[in-house]
Amino acid sequence: MISLNLLPPAQKLEQKNQNFKHCAVRFTFILVIVELVIIVWACSFWLYLRVQAQALDLAWQKGQEFLAGFSLDLDVQTKALNQELELAEKLLPEIKPVPAVLELLSPVVKNGLYLKTWAWSSQNNKLTIYGFAPQREQVISLKEFLEGQPPVKDLQAPLSNFVKDKDINFSFSFVYEF
Repeated sequence: MISLNLLPPAQKLEQKNQNFKHCAVRFTFILVIVELVIIVWACSFWLYLRVQAQALDLAWQKGQEFLAGFSLDLDVQTKALNQELELAEKLLPEIKPVPAVLELLSPVVKNGLYLKTWAWSSQNNKLTIYGFAPQREQVISLKEFLEGQPPVKDLQAPLSNFVKDKDINFSFSFVYEF
C-alpha cells in the first residue's frame, strides 16, 4: 500500500524530526540495555574469578601446611629408616642362611633319623649338627651324603658316632660355604 504525505513542508520537517527523535530514543534505550547486560556479565565474571582466586589461595595455603608437616614427617621417617638400615647392615654379616643347610639335609633325614639341634660359628662358617639315629647305617649314610655335597668342607665326625649299633646320638661338624 502506498501512503502519501500531503502535509505542508514545515509539518513534514517536524514529523521527520519526531521520527528521528523516536529512533534516537529507541537506539539509546537499546544501547543502555546492552551496556547494562555487559556490566552485569562483567560483574558476575569478576565475582566468579574472585571466589576462584580465594579458593585457590586457600588451597595453596593448606597445601603448603600439609607439605611442611609431610616434609617433617618424611625427615623423621627417613632418619628412622636409616637407623634400621644401619642396624641391618651391622647384623647382616652375622646372619647366615642355615635353612639352606637344613634343606640340604632333608633328603636323608627319614626313617627315625632326626636332627635335635645345631650350632653355628660365624667366625669360620662352621656348623655343628646334633641328632639321633636308630641304626648305625643311617649315621654312615648321613656322613657319606655330607661328604658328597660341594658346599660341605672339612667334615668332622667323632668316632663315638659309630661305636654303638643302635640308638645313636650323633654329631657332625663341618664348614659350609655359602
